[in-house]
Amino acid sequence: MITNPKRKSPRAQWWEYSLPGQYFVTICTKDRLPLFGMINNGKMLHSPQGAVAYVLWNEISNHFEDVFLGPFVIMPDHVHGIISIKEHDRQVTEAAKPDTMNGYPKQTDIILAEYLDNLKR
Repeated sequence: MITNPKRKSPRAQWWEYSLPGQYFVTICTKDRLPLFGMINNGKMLHSPQGAVAYVLWNEISNHFEDVFLGPFVIMPDHVHGIISIKEHDRQVTEAAKPDTMNGYPKQTDIILAEYLDNLKR
């Protein structure tokens, strides 16, 4: 995951983001440019890129069997959405370190990285 060294991470340092749960995510366009459309008379009008962002968001659960999508909204310069990760079919022992989860990568990172990679195409 690409990080901006000038920006403090909004993630709770004490939480393991590969655990099942509901996650509220916000994804912003570079420089907050209104690439996804515009608001006109109180309604969001998607640009072609906004339409792609909408379709790709709905495709996430087709690529990850243990992920369900909650409500989401595409705004001119960002996307808000809820991603629900159900219980994984893997054994996690008491001795497992919360930051590694037995070597499994953080599920939220994988989901969002794939979404962003597809959106950039």
